[in-house]
Parts: sequence; structure tokens; C-alpha cells
Amino acid sequence: MNAPAEAVPVVLQGHFKGIAVVIDDQVHNEEAIKIIVQAIEDGGGHVVKLVDLPHDAADLENLTGAAFFILDWNLVELGEGVTPPEGFAAAEVDRKIGFLRRLREHRHAPVFIFTKEDPEVVKQALQPHADLFQDGTTSILVLQKGDVGQNVYRVLNDWAEQLPSVLALKSWERANNKAANSVFRDLYDREHLWPAFMWKMFKEDGLIPADELGRLITRLVASRMDAPKVDLDAFVEGLDNDFAADPNRYRASLMAVLEGERFLRKEKLDPDSFSTGDVFVTTNDGKETYWLNLRAECDCIKRSGSTPGKMHLLRGRVLDTIKVDPTYGNVQEPDN
Repeated sequence: MNAPAEAVPVVLQGHFKGIAVVIDDQVHNEEAIKIIVQAIEDGGGHVVKLVDLPHDAADLENLTGAAFFILDWNLVELGEGVTPPEGFAAAEVDRKIGFLRRLREHRHAPVFIFTKEDPEVVKQALQPHADLFQDGTTSILVLQKGDVGQNVYRVLNDWAEQLPSVLALKSWERANNKAANSVFRDLYDREHLWPAFMWKMFKEDGLIPADELGRLITRLVASRMDAPKVDLDAFVEGLDNDFAADPNRYRASLMAVLEGERFLRKEKLDPDSFSTGDVFVTTNDGKETYWLNLRAECDCIKRSGSTPGKMHLLRGRVLDTIKVDPTYGNVQEPDN
């Protein structure tokens, strides 16, 4: 009697629970990609199989639920002895770069790029596109299929564990999805008219109803959300050295985070709304002047008998330098 085959240990999904999208012209035939698909399914994931890239007019919002993507770099097999037409290779690279750019607009998730060639060939093709690819730090990983095999989830999670941005955002995403589902469960079927009631109240109060409804639903999700399960202590020790290596890049990244936490750009707001803390800019002879709205939020509402659109503005300017008290961390204002 033959001894039973040794069971292959299943690698759990970790940070990447959900659907995997596999784009490979040989997804139904080639043994190497079939092993990877089987490993995903054994780990508890589900696989959407595509034999080519979605066409340029395809609505990629349909892929927003994917946990990660697998893309075969050699999507078009010409066959042995077939000479590709002039410009074919460059056109294929452009086609894949275009897809990756469009995909990021709808779903920012890890993309495994597999190749039968030396991975360095693919990395060189991606290198000019710094917005998409920076080896070792961005969410595109270039590997050979044989180097992944049954370890697809282990490779993904080992990569995630090296990047605090991935750990923080994936942990938040799972907590946010759970909270959003709780809101849907509680309010989707209970009373279909509740948004209309709130809309009516917002309009009667002189508010922008779409803005207020969006804020209300956001608060409902936040009230049900647990703290993300993440621990970044392991990354703190080397922060000073990392910052010193490239202070300008880290400062620019930090300022972008702080701006996003403190300000909403006008594109995200209703053009007829204004509120306390809104910042406006006027330009005169090339010189920019900034204006900060100090009017109390309750007085920004357009009510009958009040002057619509009236604000109390404080003039300001951009400071060249800002002094920060090293003891308490507060800004030392040069002008009160």
C-alpha cells in the first residue's frame, strides 16, 4: 500500500481576506498558475479569472472589492517561431501600464506581476513610472510564478509586515468595512424613508442636504467602528535614521497627511456651502492673500431674514518659517 501523500499546510489569508483577481491567458491551462489559484482557494479566498486585461472602456469600479491582483506580464503568447510585429512589445507595456493606472483610481490593492523572464526586465519597464512603481515600497510586486507557488498568502503578508502604511490602512479598512456593514444591517431595511426625513430637515434648516447626509452616514459608521488592530512599535526605533536619510521626502509625505487630516479641498464640497474654518485665496498682481472664515458654524446657515453668503474673514499669509516650542510642541506665534 502506498503511503498517503503528505498534506500541504494551508497558509491563512492574514491581511488579505477576500477576492483575488487573476489575469493570465493560461489561467485555465498552465500548471504554475493553477497551483497559485488552488493555494488561494485552499486559504479561504475566492478567485476571479480573466484571460486578458479588461478593455479600455471597461468600468473598473467592478473590481473594487478585490483584496489583491495577479497579473501575468506575458499575456499574449505568439507561439514558437512567430516574430512579433514592430512596436508590439512597447505597445504591450503601454497597455499594462494604462490598466494599472486606471485600476488605482478605483482600487488600490497589491498587484503581483508574474513573469517567465528575469524579474529585472519587468522592473526596468516599470521604473520610468514612479507614480506606480518603486521597488520594495509600492504595492506592485514583481516575481516569478515558481517562486510563489503555494505560498501566495505568505509572500503577501511578509511584504505587508515590512510596511507600516500597509499595516495601518489594511487594519483600518477591515474595521471600517465591519462598521459600514453594521450601519447597513441596522438602517438598510429598518425604515426606508429615514434619509428622506433627514433630507427634509436639512433643507428646512437651510443646510446643503447632500453634504449633511454624507456627514451623518460617516458619523454613523465611525460610532460603530472598533480601533484598528495594529501595532507599529517595531517601526518606531528606526524612524530618526529613516528621516535623516531623506528628510525632504519624509517632510513632504508628512505635510500631505496633515493637510488631508485638516482640510477638504473645494472639489469635495458643494460650491454653495461654507463653514467655520474655510480658507479662501485671492490673487492680485500675482500676490496671493488668504482669508479664514471666522463666522460661527450656526451662523453660516442661510436662514430667512439673514444675508446669504455673508462671512467674517480674517486676512492671512503663508509664513516662511514657523517656530515650534521644543518643550510643549506648540507653535510660537510671531503675531497675535
